[in-house]
Amino acid sequence: SFRQDSHTFSAMPTSPDLTLSSDYFTISVSRRLLLKITTCNCEASKICVVCNKSVGCGVDEWGDHSLLCMKDSNAGRRVDWHDENYRIWLRVFKRVGWDAKAEVSNHLLCDSNKRPDIVIFKSLMGGDIVIDYITCVVGKSDVVELAATTPLHAADAGATTKCNNWEHLVQLQGDTFLPLAAEDTGALHEEAVDLLTSAASATGGTAGERQAFLTYWRQVMAITTARGVAKVIKQRVPACTGAHWPVQPHHFQHVQDAVVPPQPRQHLPMRQPQICMPCNQNPLVADSDVRVRVCPDTPDPDFPDLPDCALTAPGVYAPGPVFPDLPDWALTAPGVWRLPDSSVAAGDLYMNDDEVFAGGRASG
Repeated sequence: SFRQDSHTFSAMPTSPDLTLSSDYFTISVSRRLLLKITTCNCEASKICVVCNKSVGCGVDEWGDHSLLCMKDSNAGRRVDWHDENYRIWLRVFKRVGWDAKAEVSNHLLCDSNKRPDIVIFKSLMGGDIVIDYITCVVGKSDVVELAATTPLHAADAGATTKCNNWEHLVQLQGDTFLPLAAEDTGALHEEAVDLLTSAASATGGTAGERQAFLTYWRQVMAITTARGVAKVIKQRVPACTGAHWPVQPHHFQHVQDAVVPPQPRQHLPMRQPQICMPCNQNPLVADSDVRVRVCPDTPDPDFPDLPDCALTAPGVYAPGPVFPDLPDWALTAPGVWRLPDSSVAAGDLYMNDDEVFAGGRASG
């Protein structure tokens, strides 16, 4: 049945709907490769943490029993797998403009207390379409033998069960019933594929656009199934009765969790301020209380000798006749210049790169 799913591992993680966490991804890969979901390989028996059954009594180390055990009603399978998937279908129907609602109470006229997962109102088929979703495990004891050789056998069995429970009651009131069956492998029943194709046709557009619609939503459904299945299994991993209790649901224990690479930095961290990597110069930082004066572009007889690094400071422009003695570090402040022929009462007028005026002496 895994051969019927070509969308789970072809999806690119470009959105949260198409993303699996590291834990869920390793479980999904292990099941696809038919590997055990635990790293424990000792000879001690494994037991189900819910029903306390052991290996040989229905418990397996591939995760199928975790999906099938109903000792505690398996709320995770209903919430994390079943409910999340049929809500994806509801999003599809609303995306194409169909009038669809989920969990419509009292929709059936008979006194059956049945509540369908989705109802599409006033469809083109002449009546409402009543939809009920079902999750199918290919490792279930009554379908596993044929499911191993017949594609979609588990989905066919699940769809048949839904039709037997719903179809007659729905047809009595003139509506149409459609079962949506999906296997834990990610494969969809044929009727589900046909319904999705009809939704793609309702969008209009070119053949390429319809195919892109189908591919995207098939990938979303496959990833949602893989995420739900892995989440259920992780919560119910068989426990080792030996020295390895509890076991972790990671088969690939040598693969470390991915770490986001650090962002490239222009300079070394603050704990190593002695070298600037781009310019290979020592960073010079002036005290916050020190005011900065700048130098003229051309040498002046009355101006002191300046170091070469002072003349390379970016953004320095200060034509003027005479300047007082300046410390060597004072001329390295970027973005400070003197406006020529502009005097104020407090001294010369300066401007920095932020176009902030200052009388007398301009701060860097």
